[in-house]
Amino acid sequence: LYLHQGLVFPTEAFNVDEKSGLVSLKASHSRLLARLSTADTRIIISGASRFQNKSHAPYIDAINKAFSQLPVLTWDAQLQVPYRDFLQAPLQPLMDNLHSQTYEVFEKDPIKYSQYEKAICKALMTKYQGRKRVCLVVVGAGRGPLVRCAIRAGREAKANLTIYAVEKNPNAIVTLRNAARSEWKDEDVTVIEADMRQWKAKEKADILVSELLGSFGDNELSPECLDGAQWVLSPSSPQFSSSSSSP
Repeated sequence: LYLHQGLVFPTEAFNVDEKSGLVSLKASHSRLLARLSTADTRIIISGASRFQNKSHAPYIDAINKAFSQLPVLTWDAQLQVPYRDFLQAPLQPLMDNLHSQTYEVFEKDPIKYSQYEKAICKALMTKYQGRKRVCLVVVGAGRGPLVRCAIRAGREAKANLTIYAVEKNPNAIVTLRNAARSEWKDEDVTVIEADMRQWKAKEKADILVSELLGSFGDNELSPECLDGAQWVLSPSSPQFSSSSSSP
């Protein structure tokens, strides 16, 4: 029986060896455990113990053994555990200035940033191959993960990048400026403290990059913000991401 975030196993769901007294979870229930359990699943053992001392310890040992035989969670799956079956208030970075801890959660997604880096690199190697200089603008730069993606992509594509990191959050601006002085001191990176819709760029962007996606594709006011920043982008130049969807 699955109850909220708990699995209830009656003592009848266990095999008890009459000679050795060893307890094990029945095969069908072991498969159920593997299918339904997560890292935060609570296990409840119901029913009377079949041992003379009425102890449930052997049943607990059997559950622990069954858990130890489950596949180890991948790093990505471990990151998702705190957010499973949990209603979250939509982020509103246009109205609220996000805290560093929120950015840290975003930055733990290795797949997303890997895909961004590949997309930027592909654009540099196909559309801008041989260009003396490419202007790339990151709008909503946060603490700089997309700037790092762009720098790595530029190195791989052997492109000469001029990067503008546009961010309105004063909390994130401190981190960006510190990175520009230290980590990116040898790169052509300019940090701009401004709302992307109101920033007056000195030059058109060859590539526009943003990760304003949100939990449902638009709850960070992504369409409204990015629409206001479209004039920064040169005609026929790529934008990442150009569309979004939620399953």
